[in-house]
Amino acid sequence: MNVGFISLGCSKNLVVTEEVIGMFQENNFNIVNDAKKADIIVINTCGFIESAKQEAIDTILEMAEYKNKKCKYLIVIGCLVERYKKDLEKLIPEVDLFISIQEYDKMWDKIKTLINMDDSSKSSLKFQNRIITTGDNYAYLKIAEGCSNNCTYCAIPYIQGKYISRKKEDIIEEAKNLVKKGIKELIVIAQDTTKYGIDIYGKPCLDELLEELCKIDGIKWIRFLYAYPETITDELIQVIKNNDKICNYFDIPIQHISNKVLKRMNRKSDQDSIKKLIQKIRKEIPDAILRTSLIVGFPGETEEDFQELYDFVQSTEFDKLGVFMYSKEDGTPASRLKEQIHPMTKKSRHKKIMTLQKEISRMNLEKKINNVYEAIIESVSFDKKYYIGRTYMDVPEEDGVIFIKREKEIPIGTFTKCRITDVKDYDLIRRNSMKIQEILSKGIKTLNEHKIEEASLESRILLADILDCKKEDLIIKYDQEISDQEIEKFQDGIKKIAEGYPLQYLTHKKEFMKMEFFVNEDVLIPRNDTEILVEEVINISQKYDKKEILELCTGSGAIAISLEKYIDNAVITATDISKKALEVANKNSNKLLANKNINFIQSDMFAKIDNKFDIIVSNPPYIKTEVIKDYNLKYEPKLALDGGEDGLKFYRIIIEEGYKYLKPNGIIALEIGYDQREEVADIMRSTKKYENIYFKKDLFGNDRVVVIS
Repeated sequence: MNVGFISLGCSKNLVVTEEVIGMFQENNFNIVNDAKKADIIVINTCGFIESAKQEAIDTILEMAEYKNKKCKYLIVIGCLVERYKKDLEKLIPEVDLFISIQEYDKMWDKIKTLINMDDSSKSSLKFQNRIITTGDNYAYLKIAEGCSNNCTYCAIPYIQGKYISRKKEDIIEEAKNLVKKGIKELIVIAQDTTKYGIDIYGKPCLDELLEELCKIDGIKWIRFLYAYPETITDELIQVIKNNDKICNYFDIPIQHISNKVLKRMNRKSDQDSIKKLIQKIRKEIPDAILRTSLIVGFPGETEEDFQELYDFVQSTEFDKLGVFMYSKEDGTPASRLKEQIHPMTKKSRHKKIMTLQKEISRMNLEKKINNVYEAIIESVSFDKKYYIGRTYMDVPEEDGVIFIKREKEIPIGTFTKCRITDVKDYDLIRRNSMKIQEILSKGIKTLNEHKIEEASLESRILLADILDCKKEDLIIKYDQEISDQEIEKFQDGIKKIAEGYPLQYLTHKKEFMKMEFFVNEDVLIPRNDTEILVEEVINISQKYDKKEILELCTGSGAIAISLEKYIDNAVITATDISKKALEVANKNSNKLLANKNINFIQSDMFAKIDNKFDIIVSNPPYIKTEVIKDYNLKYEPKLALDGGEDGLKFYRIIIEEGYKYLKPNGIIALEIGYDQREEVADIMRSTKKYENIYFKKDLFGNDRVVVIS
């Protein structure tokens, strides 16, 4: 029988899924990656916060549809089941078997009974049989279960139970097995890694465990995540400092900095101890990367508390930072607190911190120029021009990546050194430096020569044709004499160029002419959201052989041209309400594509569309007010560039009407605004015409692209 798996939630959950896969494989089941081919579908759920619960329920309902096809048995396990098993059994009868965490020791017996498997096999979850799903380069190494910290907002102790450390010898044995499979990087995880050993050895001894792991031949990198600040000891810092295999990377979830909020959270650290710890780490290990996670909108968080947190983030300059909006979880002490914060206030505070961190991240990345780093090569970009890798500074799936131009062959899975500047040995980075005035004058001249008009393509032409790089390579280095207000205006100008505004947007800003642009050809920082959309559509097309594509509101044709360029034998229809835009798109297409296969149609959304497509794609258009007045549009997307209500109107039309223009198993891919994940998911659910939905994040963790099928 074929078995398919879906693992939701954290990396700790993924380890359990890998052990379950191993159990099925041990009993001669065939593992498949396509739900359509599965006789049995197993979903490992997360129930940590409200959005995770909703994702789990949506996934269960989505997979339940396959019960009408090949799937005979639907099995659901994990945290959501542990919390709500009885309710789920009543609400979702399509599921054949729910298995809670407490029942994992009986899992195989329950599965055998369900599928009428007549044998005497006695299988159980074993780390020795675990099937690694993260590729050949890295694997997670779970060192403990549960949590005993009892933070007032957290349901983990009620789901997973108290903190239970694994024995050192078992962990070392598993690590050696992983290395035998070719794993080069071990990522040590637990709900609180720095509490490791306190329950079985009488003291925290993560430092001792890491030293033992360092002795294993074949391991290149070791990193640990989820390190609570109060148990990061001097001994642990010294072990990290003195062992080259351990990445100088500290993932420290502090959650807040206001002592009042920390106390209400029942956190064991206070503001003073957190600040002293950060100072100590940076003093002992100057190149240490600091990552943290925060919660905004915790019950009782005042404006003063939030400002204290904001100021702390601003002054501390974390390298990596994630922010969660407080989620009221059943049964937790915080859920009973009276001073609950309004959802819009939470959103506002979340956005303020993330906007600040975006600037801090850019500034920190800028400091890396001219430094040499070792990177592991993990894949190749969709256009085949770049290797994609990670340095010690990046956790897979969480942090950024490094793009290295393919000047010579580097085998996937190998480590290579690269300099974030001009490096002749590897020719990885080339830095071009010029004044803005030179860039603008060269840009306008080249635009005129190529007769390229209008918005989106101008920035591509500027950076691709003039400086032989991509627009996301842009790093701004400014003169200190320029005021913060002027810098903010300039940053806004750059943002608008990247989003597709005319290059001339900056030409009148004389005060910026003395600034310098630094363009790094091989280190891409960060990707534009439209490029994430295009890349995802290309990946979908190549994976599922989908060639017929409809782009709505094409503007200057940038997306359609990109798709035609990178998808072999693509047949693309592109619409726009503006006749002028279509003229521009046609000119750009004729100039940039050798083999044009794009049909441009003047149409208000689906008005003149008769046939069906494999993929419908669009990003929110920006239409000037005077243009909107000239047309009787059923939507007004003048603010859609950044989402907003007009953006939601735009998405609603595509989602509610798009299914009529899709072939069987067709897909809709949209670029969406910040904080619009839930609204877009609600539109998709209310339409009741689609089965699947997933989101793609930008570099800063925002869901900016949605794919619906």
